[in-house]
Amino acid sequence: MHAVSMSAAGRRFLWLVGDLPAINTDLADAITARLSSASPELVWVGATHTHSGPDTGCHAGGGTTPPPLC
Repeated sequence: MHAVSMSAAGRRFLWLVGDLPAINTDLADAITARLSSASPELVWVGATHTHSGPDTGCHAGGGTTPPPLC
């Protein structure tokens, strides 16, 4: 995972990008919950794209991460 963090006027933005085919809603929620102590005001979680990766069970609107990929 790669991160970009910027701050201004006492506020902080954090952008996390994983080398993954998708970030499902359960994974995004777990990441933001762990970051609650770091206090970024805005967190974006994203993924790179691949046509050769495994089936992740992703669909529009999110979903849960399949057990083999957890």
